[in-house]
Amino acid sequence: MATVCPLCNGLTVLTAPCPRCQEPVEDGGQMEGYDDPYSPYEDDLLVPAPNAGEDPQKWCWHLVYCRQCGWEGNLPVAQREGL
Repeated sequence: MATVCPLCNGLTVLTAPCPRCQEPVEDGGQMEGYDDPYSPYEDDLLVPAPNAGEDPQKWCWHLVYCRQCGWEGNLPVAQREGL
């Protein structure tokens, strides 16, 4: 069975706080959507989350940002089995 990103597919809502001001961050979409198909950074998106100990293909990296203070960062979202 294929895995899907619950955030991309609307199965969950992002509830992460901004590390700078603690306001909720917003999802900017998948990181791979911001790079060209042959980007030198493409392999970096396949690196597993720290301490994940899992297959890197089971993570979907999202750009997240804070409207309150302007902070931007990357968030790994664990994929789960699709329906």
